[in-house]
Amino acid sequence: MSKKNKIFLVIILAVAVFLRFYRLGSIPQGFFSDEVAVGYNAYSLLKTGRDEFGKTWPLFFTSFGEGKLPLYVYQSLPWVAIFGPNELAVRFSGAFWGSLTVLIWFFTLQEFLKLSKVKKKYHLAIGLASAFVLAIMPWHIHFSRGVFGQESVFWIILGSFLILKGARFKKKVLLFLGFLSFSASLLIYHAPKVVLPLWTPTILYFAFKKSKEGLINFAKNLLPCLLLLIGIWSLMGFHPAGLARSKGISVFSIHSGVSAKIHESLLEEGEFNRPAWFSRLLHNKLESYGREIAGRYLSHFNPDFLFVSGDLKRARYRVPGVAQVYLVFLPFALAGLYYLLNKKAWLILILGGLAPLPAALTFETPSTVRALLLTIPLSTIIGTGLVISFSYIKSFSKRVFWPALVLLAVGLFYQFIYFLNSYFYLAQIHKPYAWQYAYKPLVKRVSVLQENYDRVVVTGMGGPPYIFFLFYQLYDPLKFQKEAHSCIGETDPFGFIHITGFGKYRFPKEPYPFDEEAKKTLFVCQGKVKKEHEKYLIEVVYFADKTPAFTILDPEANRL
Repeated sequence: MSKKNKIFLVIILAVAVFLRFYRLGSIPQGFFSDEVAVGYNAYSLLKTGRDEFGKTWPLFFTSFGEGKLPLYVYQSLPWVAIFGPNELAVRFSGAFWGSLTVLIWFFTLQEFLKLSKVKKKYHLAIGLASAFVLAIMPWHIHFSRGVFGQESVFWIILGSFLILKGARFKKKVLLFLGFLSFSASLLIYHAPKVVLPLWTPTILYFAFKKSKEGLINFAKNLLPCLLLLIGIWSLMGFHPAGLARSKGISVFSIHSGVSAKIHESLLEEGEFNRPAWFSRLLHNKLESYGREIAGRYLSHFNPDFLFVSGDLKRARYRVPGVAQVYLVFLPFALAGLYYLLNKKAWLILILGGLAPLPAALTFETPSTVRALLLTIPLSTIIGTGLVISFSYIKSFSKRVFWPALVLLAVGLFYQFIYFLNSYFYLAQIHKPYAWQYAYKPLVKRVSVLQENYDRVVVTGMGGPPYIFFLFYQLYDPLKFQKEAHSCIGETDPFGFIHITGFGKYRFPKEPYPFDEEAKKTLFVCQGKVKKEHEKYLIEVVYFADKTPAFTILDPEANRL
């Protein structure tokens, strides 16, 4: 690689780092419950060697009852130890590995392209263009700046790179490290449990397809690595704690509504006195679930989702007014897809085909978080389109080349500035409840007031409030570990447990748990105060958009 290309790569990496670390501790504004749980469990481990429920260095973290995977928490330990338990420390891992993903994908893509018919003269240019697209992609930036399990993407890409390198240079240690990287992805997020059983044989096939001897040698000497991967996959996939979250969001669960649709169709068929066998032939689980999964899978390739509207399912997963990818890249995505298909760049295309599978098996689609791996092949398809399109334009007419390049630069610059403004400014006040913004100021205020009360009753609606009070008050982990199991309440239909309280705090699952007859009790209710209770009002905690988030009340106060 020439010095000029090295400089370009360093600049791209610098851009990626800046976009993922700038104001990381304060943007996104708010700190949602999963992030807080990671922070408090890391703090608890550093202080006591146990998680919030008193388990010694657990394999699964049962915070909220969903079975968080181990590296999801353990990777934050060094940063919490260095920076203390705060937003920056908890988010540091995501930004760090997200930035490195841009770099490692450049090198991995070079290996992928060597196994295709893409002309060698384009390899470096496509690598740089793809890394640049990934570095500035709203989808990848957004999910690198929070706790979403996005680090699994890095480990899948790194593992692919090491396996290809190990096979080409016959280095067993690289193959071993590649399988360790795949294993690491399984310990961070659930999506690789679906992707890796299909991706691992694919990458091995392409790595050894020209060397049967190398494959035989691999099978003999590195079979333990494959068994290790299978063992970790089985443990993460079939352990009850690992299954807890999957059951709650699976397309096969009752919450997906598919079984209800089958029942409805059978009832409608009954109105026409159809034979039971005929009705079952048309309306059955195989057909219904198959169509449901196919539709949810294909929704991730919808141009409206990718280039226009973005993820409309959850406010936390999107930037206001910004899609997953810049609209200006749409024609280049089409050109790149055509070129890669023509040049049989199968590894890139297969990876793109596998990426949405985990999301397709859930009932929340299209899902930007579960299909995050799609950012990798998508950036490559666009990067390839950019290189090939402008190479063709330059060979066709140099007079057209520069105006076309300027037009693209202006369009991209406009959309990039639009994204930066939306992300770093508008997102702070756009549906701030999605990031549970108001809990930090609430805990700060209640911490001052609580000394005057025997009990503090906080609404349990709108998120698990207990974890915010533990984290922001730095509640003694040893003390909470002794209380935790006696405070576990009911489990909801999605598998989440409710913590009823700790210390002087109680968290009833009702939005307005106010009792006018209570003594020495501080109440925190959801939303604005009721008119008849205005005389008991102590303070209102607002969201960033100035709408009431919580109302703090004292039944013994008289403010008329």
